[in-house]
Amino acid sequence: MKGVKSGTGTTLSDRAIRFTEREARPSFTDADIERAASMLKEAKRPLLYAGGGVISAGAGKELQSLAEKLNAPVALSLMGIGAIPRDHRLCTGLIGMHGTMASNKAAQKADLLLAIGARFSDRVTSRADMFAKTARVLHFDIDPAEINKNIKTHFWVVGNAKKTLARLLEKLPPGMETGWKGEFEKWKTSIPKTASHDTAHSKNALSPRYVIEEAAKVLGRQTIAVTDVGQHQIWAAQFFPAEQPRTFLSSGGLGAMGFGIGAAIGAKIANPKKPVVLFTGDGCFKMSCGEMATLGNYKIPVLIIIFRNGVLGMVRQWQSFFFEGRHSETDLGLYPDFIKLAEAYGIPGYKAEDRNSFQKALEAAAAELAGGKAVLIEVRIDRDENVLPMVPSGKPIDEQIH
Repeated sequence: MKGVKSGTGTTLSDRAIRFTEREARPSFTDADIERAASMLKEAKRPLLYAGGGVISAGAGKELQSLAEKLNAPVALSLMGIGAIPRDHRLCTGLIGMHGTMASNKAAQKADLLLAIGARFSDRVTSRADMFAKTARVLHFDIDPAEINKNIKTHFWVVGNAKKTLARLLEKLPPGMETGWKGEFEKWKTSIPKTASHDTAHSKNALSPRYVIEEAAKVLGRQTIAVTDVGQHQIWAAQFFPAEQPRTFLSSGGLGAMGFGIGAAIGAKIANPKKPVVLFTGDGCFKMSCGEMATLGNYKIPVLIIIFRNGVLGMVRQWQSFFFEGRHSETDLGLYPDFIKLAEAYGIPGYKAEDRNSFQKALEAAAAELAGGKAVLIEVRIDRDENVLPMVPSGKPIDEQIH
């Protein structure tokens, strides 16, 4: 078979043969690391794209050290959240369909993109043929099957992310110069507007960002956030201040509605001394709310925050943006009174419709959690509160709706 040149002197088919030959050796070579280091030394505008593989390998410290050595921004996939602290000066946050302006613009302007433990899903790349067009792509992953699966790379290193990054750090000089010249720092200041901010009563209106950030403040820096799937999932990915690996738990590739409460129970049992909060939507919570029996029976102190908008919000958002507002089968109609349902399981519940009532509910919830009880807070938000920014289907990731 005639191979495609990879930009490394070998062909893609040559390196595919190498994979076959070294299946029994789950590691990388010195030559692989030397070549990767050489590419990074040549780069003027490198971008690191970190996925869940960084967290699985326990490679957060190595990722942060590499970013600081390169003075390079770090974009995160949904499963990579927590790989580097959200408030780190080099963290640009989520990349892709609902990525930040900083991450998405950096991907399109980088001259080298180093993906670590990430698989280039379509939620990250959107149009693969328009993704990181100006960049040479370097891919570090433990699974050879991920290499060249979605995005053609110029070079790759197969191995455990912690080990490969540690070896790579040894090959790079300290304090490398950057050609970014403050660009991504400026992009980081772009914050999308929300429907609640556009209302006349915005000073007391609840927005998803306010709810998520205030809950994190009250619960503390060690908090583990869990999400179901949908709009609230992306709001949590955007606004929850995940500072450590495994403090943001979400159903990424599978995207399973109803995932949240079971995951929150598991997280709390595994981490009894850390606060656990579940951010969920009314559509998701209907699917697994019976698990409140487990919370009540075993006295598992988890805080549940339900964003109640009465609709399947992410589907409605797509119908609003791309189908001329023809909303079909997204209105949830009649569904349980979640407060009464929680109380039936012995779990105190509170409703919040503005910032004042939410703060009171949070204070009460903190006291109940300290006493060993689960708590539910139902937060009322506008049914047309959208997740922004958003990349329309078929567009490159720097063409966003803000």
